[in-house]
Amino acid sequence: MDGPIRDGWGWGFGWTPDGEAVVPPPSNESLFDRVTQSGPNVGFDDAAAVLGVSVSCSIPGQATGIWFWKCNNDGPQVHPVKMFLDSSQATLGSGVLVSEAAGPVWIYVPFDVPVVMTPATLYVLAVYFNNAAGRYPYNGNFFDSTWNNVSGHLSAPGTDGGSVKNGRYLQPIAGNGFPDKISPGAGNYWVDLEFVPD
Repeated sequence: MDGPIRDGWGWGFGWTPDGEAVVPPPSNESLFDRVTQSGPNVGFDDAAAVLGVSVSCSIPGQATGIWFWKCNNDGPQVHPVKMFLDSSQATLGSGVLVSEAAGPVWIYVPFDVPVVMTPATLYVLAVYFNNAAGRYPYNGNFFDSTWNNVSGHLSAPGTDGGSVKNGRYLQPIAGNGFPDKISPGAGNYWVDLEFVPD
């Protein structure tokens, strides 16, 4: 066997004392690598906005929360997050922290209840930037082509799919906050999810 059993799981592939094979649980996944893909450009605006990204999965799983990049000088505000079903604009999950670390940093906001994700279904992740200081992350033309994460289990559609489907935004904020507008520059607002494969 590859390694010792720890609480019923092995390091890699292992065996329980009674001889049954043990397979480790799947690792959590995200769209972006928060080590090498940090430090995006900074946009400026004097009005509140909802910023987000469209995403789909190729295997079933759950979204447990949203990551977003908080810029320097973004202020002490907290950023409520939501996850929507794109086709109906229905809210599937939401969350907010009591307080946040100062930027620049990746912030993780867990959902109150995990969201079940179905393959080949388009979802929208959204972060509320309510600070009139107007600091937000942005990289133009990032979604000129579809973005796939390392495993290929998560995808963010790009303009190569036939129409611009990322980055998503809403300004002014209205209704349930669904970001129904599309960045004319196929920009990335650096919103991500924590995905746990089944």
